[in-house]
Amino acid sequence: MKKNIFFRRRAKKSAFTLIEAAVLMFIFSVVSIAFYKLMSQGMSSMNDNQSRASSTELARETIELIRNIEYDKITTDPDVAGALAEDQNVSKSGKTFRRFISVEYVDDNFDGIGEADSNAKPMDYKKITVAVSWDLTSETINPSKSVTLSALFAPPTVENVYDGGILSINVIGSDGKGIPNAEVKIENASNPTANETVNTNADGKAFFYAKPAGDLAYYFKVIKDGYFSVESKNATASFNPNDPYASVVEGNINQQSIVTDKNSDFNVFAKDIITNADIPDVQFDLKGGKKIGEPIPGSSNPFDWVYAFEDTNLKTGADGKKSFSDMSFGSYFLTFQDPKDQYKFVRMGEILDQKNQFNIPADSDSYVSILLADKNTNSFLATVVEEKPDDPENPLPIADAIVQLKNDSLGYDVTLNTNKFGQAFFPDSGAPLTEETYDLKVTATGYGDYSGTRPINGLVDSDVYLIPN
Repeated sequence: MKKNIFFRRRAKKSAFTLIEAAVLMFIFSVVSIAFYKLMSQGMSSMNDNQSRASSTELARETIELIRNIEYDKITTDPDVAGALAEDQNVSKSGKTFRRFISVEYVDDNFDGIGEADSNAKPMDYKKITVAVSWDLTSETINPSKSVTLSALFAPPTVENVYDGGILSINVIGSDGKGIPNAEVKIENASNPTANETVNTNADGKAFFYAKPAGDLAYYFKVIKDGYFSVESKNATASFNPNDPYASVVEGNINQQSIVTDKNSDFNVFAKDIITNADIPDVQFDLKGGKKIGEPIPGSSNPFDWVYAFEDTNLKTGADGKKSFSDMSFGSYFLTFQDPKDQYKFVRMGEILDQKNQFNIPADSDSYVSILLADKNTNSFLATVVEEKPDDPENPLPIADAIVQLKNDSLGYDVTLNTNKFGQAFFPDSGAPLTEETYDLKVTATGYGDYSGTRPINGLVDSDVYLIPN
């Protein structure tokens, strides 16, 4: 009999390969880390919520405690007995918090602001701000880890009567508009507790309240990034400052206005008046910018005044330029120095009140030129003045006089009008004059005519006197 024989294949046992095990471990790690992170965030959020609740409770308790303090003693001034601590660590619910308290006076619009206050007492009430932080590592308040509450405290009477006066420092620009967010610091040498720093408001005013009375007792300084800093100066027997120390009169609003503006840069170029070429190594002195004061006795000449900037022995570089940065706005006065006796100073490029004067606007980058005449170059500088027998040392320049310089054989005939300094310079452009004798004629309305000759050899600098009709 035939037998059927069956062969049964042995089944393979299933098992993890090395790669599969690594993948599983990676997935487990990712899930574990995510879970741990989620748990940590949850715990941190829970801790923050608990800290926030405790901080809120502590801030509310602090404000309620302050309500029980006499109004005049609600202050952080350490010189006042029982004053509030401005910055203090406080324990609450077994945890340490950092508590900040600020006290500021509020000038309410109800009865007018500042000097417009109807009763001249702008300290209407106090605003108390309490900030509690659970971030003890930060020197400042961390908004994400702190709670801030504020409350207003009114005086017990219609309006608080305080000692001292109010000092108002008004900071204005050269355009007459107030400068906001300028830092104003005041110091009282005889009463340092009155020292304080306040930023100007939107109108450019900084108010200092309850300051002890004193005549010229307060030094002040105004600072703002990008602006020219201004500070008060002491008056002396020989100096009258523009910005003297501030005074405070008891019970009054004492105002003082300070003018400043954005800094400026400018470059001074020494130029040949004929060729316009840059002249290197030109020496000069310079003073000007914001006016600081006047000498005593006073002077009507701005050149004699005291300014924020004054320097001597300045010099243009190889490119004929001298640069100045972060300077104040205002008028500057240049005194030309010529130790080599090579050049004649004619005037500044910009014609203002004086030949050596130029003006720098606020927030500008300006180009300033010194116009010089080479004494070895054939040229003619006529200065037309009124003859004054009673004051021959100070002749009066005649503007818009007509000056004609002529030489028929050379075919040269040029007529120029004098500037406000009575000056007419030949040649007005192009090549130097030829070494010859020229005819000169000068006329001006209200004066007799002048006719004469001028031999030209190098620079000829000549005053021409006219006699009034």
